[in-house]
Amino acid sequence: MVHKDWTLILDFDSTIIKGESLDLLAETVFENRLEPNLKLQEIKKLTDEGMEGRISFQESLNRRLKILELDQFHLNKAVTSVTKLISPSFKENIDWLKRYRDNILIFSGGFKNMIKPVAMKLGLKEENIYANELIFKNGKFNGVNKKNLLSRSEGKLNQVKQLGLNKNLIVVGDGITDWEIKKLGGQVTFFAYTENVSRKNVLDKADFEANNFNEVVKYIKGI
Repeated sequence: MVHKDWTLILDFDSTIIKGESLDLLAETVFENRLEPNLKLQEIKKLTDEGMEGRISFQESLNRRLKILELDQFHLNKAVTSVTKLISPSFKENIDWLKRYRDNILIFSGGFKNMIKPVAMKLGLKEENIYANELIFKNGKFNGVNKKNLLSRSEGKLNQVKQLGLNKNLIVVGDGITDWEIKKLGGQVTFFAYTENVSRKNVLDKADFEANNFNEVVKYIKGI
């Protein structure tokens, strides 16, 4: 069922799921290492810096991937566990998500491989996932698809422009990369999503705070 009067753009990390998927990948890669802590801490620090806008998203992603010694095995292992991290209030609204799935997009700087199983579990459409694509060669990580808009700074903003979305956009996320879509103007309503993490500089820029997904559903019902 398509409702043409609004489009909902959801972030994935720390919004649909309770954590950051790249951090989860890092924990999987380093779980059996003797010296994992410093690398894990650095990756999580770079995640926060990127989400808070202290460094560009592109710099944050590139530096994290450089630290991460990823291979196909670790990715597959992380994919099997990510569905256990779905935020509670998203689980509560599965019926609503399925009903309005044609109007719901996922925009993420994370990886489509990890997002797809969660989206399927929530009844969302695979073709509505816009996220980074990992490249492997002989089972070893060989970079991301740099043609993908989500691999670059202001990727979410530019993805909206490419799709030609131009009215009644509701954007829900925890980071500056989500807020950047507000640069399109008054047709964008931005919810700082705080069920899992609260970032003051993002809250300060938001139109509304949503500490669970029920608040977003309530807002859309009132449109």
